Amino acid sequence: MQRGRKPKSVADKAVRGNPGKRALTTAVPKPPDGPLMIPLRVANNPVALVYWNNYVENSAPGHLSPLDVPLLSLLCTTLARVDHAEQAMNDALIIRAPISGAPIQSPWLAIINKGTELARKLAAELSLSPAQRNRLGIHGGGGGGADDPNDAYF
Repeated sequence: MQRGRKPKSVADKAVRGNPGKRALTTAVPKPPDGPLMIPLRVANNPVALVYWNNYVENSAPGHLSPLDVPLLSLLCTTLARVDHAEQAMNDALIIRAPISGAPIQSPWLAIINKGTELARKLAAELSLSPAQRNRLGIHGGGGGGADDPNDAYF
């Protein structure tokens, strides 16, 4: 279990200052720019393709790179599987066991829970949640002008 705040990224330290005065060298180079090619596992799944287009269109410019494609495709297919499981469950959280007739939890619920947890972790890895975008400073501001006084707070 990790304690304390999440460590700041090297880019964040470079922008906001380096209070520890340690060297900001990193072994990971800046990822190359380029278009995000849609993997076949996403292109063949129409629900995953909707999620893919949503993330690509709504991400900040330069936030997602070609190196993020495998994680983003896994996130989109996971969310598509969760959607399929929710439709299959059809609001029946409790079902009857086939042999004994005793009430049991729907097996779709385990798929939904694991898929949701995996999707949350993948979104955190890609910094797709609003809190992480805010930490990285890539949220784009509140829509005001260049001299908008609200930019200091939002």
